[in-house]
Amino acid sequence: MSLFLRLFSRKKMANEELLNEIILIGKELRVNKRILEKVNPFFEEKAGKLGPREFHPWIEKWYLSPEFLEFLEFVYSRFTLHDLSQLLKERNKKFDYYATDVMRETPIDEEKYPIEVDQYDREHKTAYFVTALIIRNLVGSALPY
Repeated sequence: MSLFLRLFSRKKMANEELLNEIILIGKELRVNKRILEKVNPFFEEKAGKLGPREFHPWIEKWYLSPEFLEFLEFVYSRFTLHDLSQLLKERNKKFDYYATDVMRETPIDEEKYPIEVDQYDREHKTAYFVTALIIRNLVGSALPY
């Protein structure tokens, strides 16, 4: 490896190190327990299937997915309407922040999320998008750059 690459390339975190960072950031950001219960096992499973330092590039690519499409699909496939109802009941300042400020400023093309989401009522649809944004924020905060 050249001296330039050694000095300026970003270090790839070990799988366990990045998993621990995600858990710590989740607690630090006070991410809803229900969200962490869905996200952490998914990441542990994914990291377990990858080589020692392959989870970091995978999660970085996942984080940078265009229009955060993969986060929208993840929430749709992992969170039921019951889960979203529970998140609505447990809403807090962070949820309300995303719902008012970020949702208004985040362009989400309709073709980017599963069409079935259109059948959700307004509150559940908001919870769906807010959950995706919270997960994206969690992942982005755990990446070291």
